[in-house]
Amino acid sequence: IATAKQILVQKIREAEHERIYNEFIDKVGTIVSGVVQQIDKGNVIVNLGRGEGIMPPREQIPREKFRQGDRIRAFIADVQMTPRGPQILLSRNSNDFLRGLFALEVPEVYERIIEIKAIAREPGERAKVAVYSSDDRIDPVGACVGIKGVRVQSIVRELNNERIDIVPYTSNPELFVTRALAPAKVVTIDVYEPEQMMTVVVEDEKLSLAIGRNGQNARLASKLTGWKVNIVSESDYDEYKKREAEMLAPVGRLEGVGEKLTERLMAADINTVQRLSKTPLDVLTKIEGLGPKTAEALIERATAMVNQIEEEYKRKVEERKAAEAAAKEEKIKAEDIFASDADLAEDEAGEATEAEPADEPDAGDNNESDVEASEKEHTAES
Repeated sequence: IATAKQILVQKIREAEHERIYNEFIDKVGTIVSGVVQQIDKGNVIVNLGRGEGIMPPREQIPREKFRQGDRIRAFIADVQMTPRGPQILLSRNSNDFLRGLFALEVPEVYERIIEIKAIAREPGERAKVAVYSSDDRIDPVGACVGIKGVRVQSIVRELNNERIDIVPYTSNPELFVTRALAPAKVVTIDVYEPEQMMTVVVEDEKLSLAIGRNGQNARLASKLTGWKVNIVSESDYDEYKKREAEMLAPVGRLEGVGEKLTERLMAADINTVQRLSKTPLDVLTKIEGLGPKTAEALIERATAMVNQIEEEYKRKVEERKAAEAAAKEEKIKAEDIFASDADLAEDEAGEATEAEPADEPDAGDNNESDVEASEKEHTAES
């Protein structure tokens, strides 16, 4: 009887596990609400009603603290069947959790009138969200922010005061990167299509704003747009361009590159040896007449030539610096000599000034001489 009872209990438990699994497997990718039941070794156990979810530390927002009885919302990332029953994995730091919160707070997002194109996020710190609407009458940014920011502020509070930047999406990469770096003002952008990279130039005083604290703003903009973003100040960019102009070598100067190949490379926007050295192999092989071996040999020769040019440039810079330092030292020596001569002249003038009073007769001596001369004159008259 005891064995039969044990088997019956086991069957009931398995049926319950199966029912919970089937209920929550359909909820994967949605946001659920629950109550914190306990915290075990950093894992937050959440009572979801008919099941229990677990949120490991890696799925939590950094520096976020929970207490037993707190009501929280979380994203169901996965449901797995284990020997101990279904395990419901919860997350609050995934991009999908943020996407789901926008769907809950912004009706236009839920109804897909507004589409969230991309999300870049550093949980608990800052996030950037690119939004788009095919309806020109709707302002996607304004709709997500809400009147007086009420919609986005609700999401910010849910994410432990995580800062959220809402960016209008565009298919133009340069404009998209410019918007993603806001509020910093972009001066100009150099695009390197094959490498999916951009050099973004900002005003000198706005450089720290564009990069952000510990590079956060630039990092999130890069994640959001899918482009590698290199941010430089206007003065550094001017210096770089000056240096580049001195170092650039036409692709036709490279050994093994004839007139026809030069035309093909230039047609592919590879007009300098420097650009050729950085061009990926799969891009070069798309050019007519270039196989993998030839393309690889071209890249190697271009790289060697670039290194040689850079070494020559460094040598010239060092020579120029040495000449400037020598000229500066000569100037300092000349100034020291002039200063020594001036000091010597001042000392001599001082000594001469001190010696002059000794040659002048005393006022008393002058009076005595006058008395003697008067007496002599009086005697002569008598």
